[in-house]
Amino acid sequence: MTIQEDLNSFGIADIKGFDDHEVIAALPSVDAEEKEKSAFTFLYISF
Repeated sequence: MTIQEDLNSFGIADIKGFDDHEVIAALPSVDAEEKEKSAFTFLYISF
C-alpha cells in the first residue's frame, strides 16, 4: 500500500504532485528504515 492509498483510506483526497519518496527524503533521518517510519508518523500528524 502506498502512502497515498493509506491517506485515501482515511478519506483524504488525492494530493497533487505527492510523491512518497520525496516526502521520505525530506525528513531528517540517517537510517532509511527509521526515515520511512518517520514519514508515516509525520503524515498522520500533519493530516
